[in-house]
Amino acid sequence: MTKKNGRKRKTEYQYDTRWASKAVASMSSTAGEITNFEDESLTVQQRAEKEQAELVLLQTGGTLEPYQIKEGSKTHSRSKDTYQTMTVKMLRDLLKERGLMVKGKKDELIARLRGL
Repeated sequence: MTKKNGRKRKTEYQYDTRWASKAVASMSSTAGEITNFEDESLTVQQRAEKEQAELVLLQTGGTLEPYQIKEGSKTHSRSKDTYQTMTVKMLRDLLKERGLMVKGKKDELIARLRGL
């Protein structure tokens, strides 16, 4: 369609929603069903974590790190060893997510995370 001055009207953007429709289709086909015998022995929390990991694979092609998996509104509790095994970048990402200062040495970052 053209305007009075002869310029063509910009077409509206069309978004690729195929990945979303695939994810929704897979979720709806497996909702309420247990497909594997091993799933019967899983707790509700374990099933939720498994579904979350599958959704991440569908949407991004990647996986979540253990510290990124959330349980409700709180993150999983971590032991002293877990923070020590994390890299400084991972620790800084956690601090940034919580709105805390991200500067300092690894021990200082861990102390800040434990302070919550």
